[in-house]
Amino acid sequence: MKRSLPLLFGLVLLVACGEQAPTFAPDGGADENLSRLASAEARLRDYAQAEGLTIQPKPFKGSLLTKAFSGHTTTSVFAGGGVGDRIPPSGTSGTTLVVANVPDAAEVVDLDINLNIQHTWTGDLILTLISPAGTRVLLSNGYGGGGDNFEDTTFDDEAGTPISSGFAPFTGSWIPDEALAAFDGEDMQGDWTLEVFDRFFFDIGTMGDWSLIIEHAPLDPEVKDDCKKGGWVNYGFKNQGQCVRFVETGKDSR
Repeated sequence: MKRSLPLLFGLVLLVACGEQAPTFAPDGGADENLSRLASAEARLRDYAQAEGLTIQPKPFKGSLLTKAFSGHTTTSVFAGGGVGDRIPPSGTSGTTLVVANVPDAAEVVDLDINLNIQHTWTGDLILTLISPAGTRVLLSNGYGGGGDNFEDTTFDDEAGTPISSGFAPFTGSWIPDEALAAFDGEDMQGDWTLEVFDRFFFDIGTMGDWSLIIEHAPLDPEVKDDCKKGGWVNYGFKNQGQCVRFVETGKDSR
């Protein structure tokens, strides 16, 4: 996921070089902690400049500091259906469609997909994820030859190895054939479809459990209790009062 931030490595570097580590106030609120982090980031940049280094943060939509530390995003996991479905639905060639429903409306910041598929010839399978808006992302275009299965396989743009370079059984994290970043900025609400196309005859398989891991913009609180005990942070508010006012009046001060 995109929370693997280069900035954090830089802060560790500062400490290793004898600098004082930044401290954070648990009850200080997002603004105070962001200010402390920004000060530490400035020290990091001064250090890099003195050493002739260049900081090149990963591409990231929006404010790096805001997304990392002010609670303006959250990550949710949505289980997919169709577990146990035959691949293909009949015969030995065809398309199996399974769906994960996301009930809440929020903007996608980052999306990964984890899946399990039992199949005796993974090279037969073309996997595509389709968003509620109709955006298609090719995950895997028939790799693994006569090997068996996708086992706890995660497709993640930030993984280290392309799926095209792997061998069955596929386990761990892989870079998909097309970037999942194509979904960034879309509304996550609705039906997400995993399309499993078995393109050759003879071998068949079974759909295992699968899920979407979505980092998204905060949802809206529905009742005042949602704002209590620090809950306001999860919705991106600066304090509990702002959160309560949103519930009472609809005034959004985020």
